[in-house]
Amino acid sequence: MEEHQDIISDLYQAFACYERPEHFTDYKHCEECNEHDETMRSANLQTLTGYDIGTGGWNPLCFLTVEGFAHYMPRIMELAITGAKNKHDESVLSVLLFHLAPSDDYDRFSSYSIVQCEAVLAALKYAFTKHRNEIVEEFIQDDIEAAISYWEQQKGNG
Repeated sequence: MEEHQDIISDLYQAFACYERPEHFTDYKHCEECNEHDETMRSANLQTLTGYDIGTGGWNPLCFLTVEGFAHYMPRIMELAITGAKNKHDESVLSVLLFHLAPSDDYDRFSSYSIVQCEAVLAALKYAFTKHRNEIVEEFIQDDIEAAISYWEQQKGNG
């Protein structure tokens, strides 16, 4: 089995405790929240794609609830480390990284267990090594370093 398959398996195991929520966003808040909720509700852990993740400027990740993000975390990370692209040929990794280094005032990941933090951290470190050229080309090295730093700290706090 390839290294990324072990990482993906660990992600799915670590996040298996999060059941699929009925809604993934505060869908009543506005039309955009509702649209992103519908996108996430129309997919599942096997069918979510880079196209569903959207672009840097228009994606459901900004709007996902704590439960919604946790439910999809293994699939989102799988898409990121396997090099999946969105409809504009941007990597899921580049769209995702901003979200994986949250600010202190809005942190959807603070309740994750040590095992969950370790799984995300392993995936990020793998992506940093495996997709180094793409990371440099897309100018996201600072973003992935910030995300790795966050998850290392979270692992220590878990």
